[in-house]
Amino acid sequence: TKISGNSNAGLAYVFVSGTGGWSQEHILSGSLAIDSSDQFGNSVAMNADGDTIVIGASLDEKSGGAASSGLAYIFVSGTGGWTEQHILSGSLAIDSSDLFGTSVAINADGDRIVVGARSDEKTTGNTNTGLAYIFVSGTAGWTEQHILSGSFALQSSDFFGNHITMNAAGDRIVVGASFDEKNSGLYRDWE
Repeated sequence: TKISGNSNAGLAYVFVSGTGGWSQEHILSGSLAIDSSDQFGNSVAMNADGDTIVIGASLDEKSGGAASSGLAYIFVSGTGGWTEQHILSGSLAIDSSDLFGTSVAINADGDRIVVGARSDEKTTGNTNTGLAYIFVSGTAGWTEQHILSGSFALQSSDFFGNHITMNAAGDRIVVGASFDEKNSGLYRDWE
């Protein structure tokens, strides 16, 4: 359903292919992405079966949270259509403009998600170094499993987590740091 009244809150459109070609199946919106410029939909990823979608909203925040700390929404498809299953936030993405949700990736089974927070940082003293968060789904729901940081992404504005991809098995992740090492750009993969 479309939320009206606030410009640039963001939406995500789901399309399906059928005998007559491509058609729009659903419009997704985040339950907290109701403010102007939340940027819900600035990053999207879907599992192999097409029944789980993760959507970043890097300028969104939880109620009472720091402005633009960022969120990622998980939607699942079932007999009743698409429903919002969970909202992810990073344990360190609590400051204003951490931009959690800048990038997202999901493995083929839909039980592992990586979310980039390009302006987040550990306690290094430098700002906007960037982090990437790994979440896993289990009996307790979605939990944060690990926080990735680049061994060279230690300077202000390295933007580690600006882009992310993950292989189908979910055991290899590549995280881009587009302004690392004198703006030359680096990547690091984890296995």
